[in-house]
Amino acid sequence: MQHSGTVFQFSLIIILSNYSDLLYTNITILYVVAVSDAEETIAWMVEKDPMLSTDDYGRDLASVQALQRKHDTLERDLNALEEKVG
Repeated sequence: MQHSGTVFQFSLIIILSNYSDLLYTNITILYVVAVSDAEETIAWMVEKDPMLSTDDYGRDLASVQALQRKHDTLERDLNALEEKVG
Protein backbone atom coordinates (compact mmCIF):
# COMPACT_ATOMS: atom_id res chain seq x y z
CA MET A 1 0.00 0.00 0.00
CA GLN A 2 3.02 2.30 0.13
CA HIS A 3 2.63 2.89 -3.61
CA SER A 4 -0.89 4.35 -3.31
CA GLY A 5 0.30 6.74 -0.59
CA THR A 6 3.09 7.97 -2.83
CA VAL A 7 0.65 8.46 -5.72
CA PHE A 8 -1.68 10.37 -3.39
CA GLN A 9 1.16 12.60 -2.20
CA PHE A 10 2.29 13.22 -5.78
CA SER A 11 -1.29 14.07 -6.83
CA LEU A 12 -1.64 16.40 -3.87
CA ILE A 13 1.62 18.17 -4.81
CA ILE A 14 0.38 18.65 -8.38
CA ILE A 15 -2.98 20.00 -7.17
CA LEU A 16 -1.32 22.40 -4.75
CA SER A 17 1.15 23.52 -7.40
CA ASN A 18 -1.69 24.22 -9.84
CA TYR A 19 -3.61 26.06 -7.12
CA SER A 20 -0.52 28.12 -6.32
CA ASP A 21 -0.05 29.01 -9.99
CA LEU A 22 -3.70 30.02 -10.30
CA LEU A 23 -3.55 32.08 -7.13
CA TYR A 24 -0.42 33.85 -8.33
CA THR A 25 -2.06 34.58 -11.69
CA ASN A 26 -5.17 35.99 -10.00
CA ILE A 27 -3.13 38.18 -7.67
CA THR A 28 -1.11 39.46 -10.63
CA ILE A 29 -4.28 40.31 -12.54
CA LEU A 30 -5.75 42.10 -9.52
CA TYR A 31 -2.52 44.06 -9.09
CA VAL A 32 -2.43 45.11 -12.75
CA VAL A 33 -6.08 46.21 -12.61
CA ALA A 34 -5.50 48.15 -9.37
CA VAL A 35 -2.44 49.93 -10.78
CA SER A 36 -4.32 50.75 -13.97
CA ASP A 37 -7.27 52.13 -11.98
CA ALA A 38 -4.92 54.19 -9.82
CA GLU A 39 -3.11 55.60 -12.85
CA GLU A 40 -6.44 56.46 -14.49
CA THR A 41 -7.64 58.20 -11.30
CA ILE A 42 -4.42 60.18 -10.96
CA ALA A 43 -4.61 61.26 -14.61
CA TRP A 44 -8.21 62.37 -14.06
CA MET A 45 -7.21 64.40 -11.00
CA VAL A 46 -4.30 66.03 -12.86
CA GLU A 47 -6.70 66.90 -15.68
CA LYS A 48 -9.14 68.56 -13.24
CA ASP A 49 -6.50 70.40 -11.19
CA PRO A 50 -6.30 73.53 -13.39
CA MET A 51 -10.06 74.00 -13.10
CA LEU A 52 -9.84 73.75 -9.31
CA SER A 53 -6.80 76.00 -9.04
CA THR A 54 -8.21 78.94 -10.97
CA ASP A 55 -9.02 82.33 -9.51
CA ASP A 56 -11.80 82.81 -12.08
CA TYR A 57 -15.02 83.41 -10.16
CA GLY A 58 -16.95 84.62 -13.19
CA ARG A 59 -17.44 88.08 -14.66
CA ASP A 60 -21.21 88.12 -14.85
CA LEU A 61 -24.22 85.98 -14.02
CA ALA A 62 -23.87 83.78 -17.11
CA SER A 63 -20.21 83.00 -16.46
CA VAL A 64 -20.88 82.33 -12.76
CA GLN A 65 -23.68 79.93 -13.74
CA ALA A 66 -21.37 78.18 -16.22
CA LEU A 67 -18.74 77.76 -13.51
CA GLN A 68 -21.41 76.45 -11.12
CA ARG A 69 -22.47 73.84 -13.70
CA LYS A 70 -18.82 72.76 -14.08
CA HIS A 71 -18.54 72.54 -10.31
CA ASP A 72 -21.73 70.47 -10.06
CA THR A 73 -20.46 68.11 -12.75
CA LEU A 74 -17.14 67.75 -10.95
CA GLU A 75 -18.93 66.97 -7.68
CA ARG A 76 -20.96 64.23 -9.40
CA ASP A 77 -17.77 62.81 -10.93
CA LEU A 78 -16.05 62.87 -7.53
CA ASN A 79 -18.99 61.08 -5.90
CA ALA A 80 -18.90 58.41 -8.62
CA LEU A 81 -15.14 58.07 -8.16
CA GLU A 82 -15.54 57.76 -4.40
CA GLU A 83 -18.00 54.89 -4.89
CA LYS A 84 -15.57 53.21 -7.28
CA VAL A 85 -12.45 53.46 -5.11
CA GLY A 86 -13.96 53.88 -1.65
